[in-house]
Amino acid sequence: MASDSIKRISETEERALLIEREADSAAAALLADAEIAARGKTANIDRETDEEVRRILSDAEEARIRKEQAADLLAREESEVLRTRVSPRMPDAIAAVRDLIIGKV
Repeated sequence: MASDSIKRISETEERALLIEREADSAAAALLADAEIAARGKTANIDRETDEEVRRILSDAEEARIRKEQAADLLAREESEVLRTRVSPRMPDAIAAVRDLIIGKV
């Protein structure tokens, strides 16, 4: 009888060890799957972040170019306005300079 009890205890211990090994194996597999999933999500987040940064930089560059073009256009328009204002007075200015030069020579 005692040997039957010892045998049952031994069998129970073996089953417990087997269950423990299976649990360890299952836990390791779950951990590996979780690590793979986390790496995949991290890679996706990194890729999305890189794409977002590239988009922001591209938008900023386009905005800079548009502002430069608008500033250039405004400068050309203002230059034309100034030329238009100055042109009628050019003959008088030239005559005054000529008189100054002739008068000093």
